[in-house]
Amino acid sequence: MKGPWTPIVLNAQDNYVKARVWGREYLYDHAVLPVSIKSGEEELLNGPIALNAYFDGKKAGWTDFFTVVQEQDEEHISFSVAARAQEENVILNARVRLDADGFIWTDLALIP
Repeated sequence: MKGPWTPIVLNAQDNYVKARVWGREYLYDHAVLPVSIKSGEEELLNGPIALNAYFDGKKAGWTDFFTVVQEQDEEHISFSVAARAQEENVILNARVRLDADGFIWTDLALIP
């Protein structure tokens, strides 16, 4: 491992991903974006990061989550999350990469 970072500690099951990196903890729980980010014991988010979808002016919730870890080593993890817009035939795909230094890269795609 290069740099002063500690290896990533990952807890992933079903649609839940918790990763600890260099004093931070990132939590994804039935979500394509973090619902919690902690530095030490301090929560950095005021609430879960939300991605809202509107169809014909009505807000649609995300359902049918499917999460899979694709890569994992000491320096990074990569996982994908898919969800369906409630009562719509729109799929949201996210590919997330989290590095040991705490950097997160998320690619999002909407599929009609």
